[in-house]
Amino acid sequence: MRKMLLIILLSVAGISQIHAARPRTVNKVKKEQQTAKKKISENTHKLDANTRETQRNLNELSVLKAEITDKNREISSVKAHIDSIDSDIRSASDSLQILSDDLAVMKEAYIKSLRSLQGSQPVMDAMGFVFSSRSFSKAYARMRYVREFAAWRRRKARAINETSERINLQRRHLDSLNAAKRGSLVALNARQSELEQKRQNTDRVVKELNRERSKIKNAIAAQKRQMQQLDRELQKLEREAEQRRRQEAAVKAKNKKAKGKSKGASGSKANAAQMSGIAAADRALTGGFERNRGNLLLPVSGRYTVVRPFGAVRHPEIANIETTNTGVDILVPAGTKARCVYDGEVSAVMWQNDNAAIILIRHGDYRSVYQYIASPVVKTGDKVKTNQVIGTVAPHADYRKRPVLHFEIRKGRAPLSPMKWVK
Repeated sequence: MRKMLLIILLSVAGISQIHAARPRTVNKVKKEQQTAKKKISENTHKLDANTRETQRNLNELSVLKAEITDKNREISSVKAHIDSIDSDIRSASDSLQILSDDLAVMKEAYIKSLRSLQGSQPVMDAMGFVFSSRSFSKAYARMRYVREFAAWRRRKARAINETSERINLQRRHLDSLNAAKRGSLVALNARQSELEQKRQNTDRVVKELNRERSKIKNAIAAQKRQMQQLDRELQKLEREAEQRRRQEAAVKAKNKKAKGKSKGASGSKANAAQMSGIAAADRALTGGFERNRGNLLLPVSGRYTVVRPFGAVRHPEIANIETTNTGVDILVPAGTKARCVYDGEVSAVMWQNDNAAIILIRHGDYRSVYQYIASPVVKTGDKVKTNQVIGTVAPHADYRKRPVLHFEIRKGRAPLSPMKWVK
């Protein structure tokens, strides 16, 4: 009986193995491949979305830190203004007290002088006082006394009135200072409330980022790849621009050579002259750009905030995280225009995936780069002047659609700190 059971069990196991070993069909394999590809695509899309969201959070943190710095600066300015108002209030109060004391003294002296005239004799008018004299000399003396006393009374009355008016002016000035102080205190409280709100938002973003440290590294790596891609594109554009300039110079030299009488030396001289002219123009732009170091225009006018500085910076909130920037990221109000920082020539206008452009302007050996430009109003080859508008700063996807301009200054391929060049 046991042998029979064993044989039956072995038979069932063998049948199962036969069924398991059946070959898969081509359609089934293709279906599994499509399912695997779909899953890979979905996972890649999720990873990209997570990386993008982490990048937005990192940029949001940068914006919050910059705004907190601005708010602290505003609060310090308001506090300094309040201190100045307090000093003015103390000065005005002291002056008001001095004027009030002076007025009291003048009034008391005036009253005493009037009382001293009354005496115990019956009151008589000035003419009676003069003509009651026993001699002409005494009458003349009394007349002078009456005249001088009347002038003294007028002076005292005028001084009293002027001091009273000064007291009223000082009181009004003191009232306006107190009103200004109350307004400044309201503004201070508002800014402190905004600062506290931004600090709370900062804490929230920091907590989210600390929970996703692996995603932060992916976001920073993606950012570095983006910078490297931009760097490669700029190098490519510069090479193309240089090749184009040489070709134009060669064509112009060839045309001059064809017009000349001598086709020998004259052609080479024209070519050399043309190349010499290009080199001289480059030297002029280079020299002017270098001499204006620290005095170049900002690429935007009006209110702005630098949300990401130049170079490698350790993150102030997240340990062991370092970000690198080849320029500066400047947060501006919506509709802000970007402008050329110095005379030059547009080397390229390159469009990005988010319907924003990169404008590269050549200033001899130097380059200025303007990234995230909507509706550019210049094109490749245009000569541009200092302060000329080149477009509008576009909303930046990685900054939650806030308008942010990425601005660079380079000498050759080397990026330079832009804020050391502009004022």
